[in-house]
Amino acid sequence: MKLKAARPRNPLVQLMRQRNGEGMHQKTSKALRQAAKRQLRRLKDEAGFAQRTKPAR
Repeated sequence: MKLKAARPRNPLVQLMRQRNGEGMHQKTSKALRQAAKRQLRRLKDEAGFAQRTKPAR
């Protein structure tokens, strides 16, 4: 009787680990820029700066 080789439940996990460390997701540069903008806005709000407003037309 031939024994079956154990295989992972999701074969893509092994490929992700080989490609990028432990399968960690790297954010795109666009996502990083947006996160930086949100953080800057949050810091401005905490410091007491006025919020963005649309200019009057």
